[in-house]
Amino acid sequence: MPIAHVVSGGAQGSGPVSSVTTAGLNTTGASLLVVTYARDSLFAAAATPISDSNSNTWTAATAEQGNAMATGFCRQFYAKNPTVGAGHTFTFTLTGAGFPSIGVSAFSSADTTAPLDQTATGTDSTSPFASPATGTLSQADEAVVGAYTDSSVAEGIAVAGAYTAGFVADGSATQEAIGHEWKIVSSTAAVTSEFTGANVDSADQVSTYKGAAAAAAQPYQPWMQRGPVLAQ
Repeated sequence: MPIAHVVSGGAQGSGPVSSVTTAGLNTTGASLLVVTYARDSLFAAAATPISDSNSNTWTAATAEQGNAMATGFCRQFYAKNPTVGAGHTFTFTLTGAGFPSIGVSAFSSADTTAPLDQTATGTDSTSPFASPATGTLSQADEAVVGAYTDSSVAEGIAVAGAYTAGFVADGSATQEAIGHEWKIVSSTAAVTSEFTGANVDSADQVSTYKGAAAAAAQPYQPWMQRGPVLAQ
């Protein structure tokens, strides 16, 4: 089965607060979880910034990316072969009271051993906003997750291209802007994140994740083709 989207969600902390937690999601059937966090510059992310109600192990997909003014930061994490189910919540934690935001997507039929394939990270200042392009994907069955943040308010963030919004929310006086988007691709072409909105100073990331390898076809054997069985 090709890799497929299961569910997405997210939350913005109404700051200043030290953490934000999503509502419960039903991640049943997922074999990969991908999180985007976004934060302001008041406090850094905690040493272990991402946790969840099922105590999964989280691995950084990207290094933290700040915008050019270093006023907004985003980063992506993933959990492979996770424990999933109904009522699944996700938390992003800071070292102090700031403006944390989080987006999450769950996927089924993902590679459970080494799902992360390509990443790219950078800044932009003109809509449409995009990360740098990744390298060529290693296979033609992957999930792509884009991330975005900025330091503005009411910027009208929206996903672009073939992406679907996982969790997208403008910034405000008490909340950090976040863009978390996803798509499934069936080619190996390089990809970027894609968002639109007012021209602002943005931080942009993209990461790609491999679908589970298809089972190898059984080689032909002469016994596979048999004539009718004759009655004795």
